[in-house]
Amino acid sequence: QGLFYFKKQGEEYKLSHTFNARDISGGLKSNRVNSLLLDNEKRLWAGTYNGLYRYEARDSIFVSLNELLGDTEKPLCNIVLCTHLDEENNLWFGTPCGLNKVFSDDGGISYHLKEFTRDDGLPDDYISSIQEDLEGNMWFSTNAGISKLDKQSGEISNFESGDGTGDYNFSESSGFSSKSGVLYFGAFSGYTYFKPDEIIYN
Repeated sequence: QGLFYFKKQGEEYKLSHTFNARDISGGLKSNRVNSLLLDNEKRLWAGTYNGLYRYEARDSIFVSLNELLGDTEKPLCNIVLCTHLDEENNLWFGTPCGLNKVFSDDGGISYHLKEFTRDDGLPDDYISSIQEDLEGNMWFSTNAGISKLDKQSGEISNFESGDGTGDYNFSESSGFSSKSGVLYFGAFSGYTYFKPDEIIYN
């Protein structure tokens, strides 16, 4: 159905605007919106089944990530399953083709993309949900379990059913990080939760 904007009026929220998929400049290219987030500059990002977009409130338009990236950079997939903003204001998003990190060196004027796939150590490229632990490491659910990316070393650790991850059928954008550091990942038949600092590595 698209994206709906509700504006608070008194004690109520009322529908102010509807953004539907339109094949024009400044519009969303898909009505299936999987995730929304605000970055540290209060800019709204929308992950859809046909790209990642940044909303420009002044002009009421959406600018695609492809337009913000350099000429030689482009995501492997346009289907965005989940998004996450880390403590350093880097935007991460998952697709059926891998994990992606979007970062800017100039305050958001232009962006760069770094991708992680099975070639980099992932057990599977289908990234359903992304969370960050209290140490700043990235965790994500895939179709082959749950994985951790150490942002300092770049090392990827993978955990499967034998490690207690439960269901492999993890749900898109279904995850949560508690204040106490517990990470939750939702699946079709339940959820997996754990504290990363309590994991014993063999």
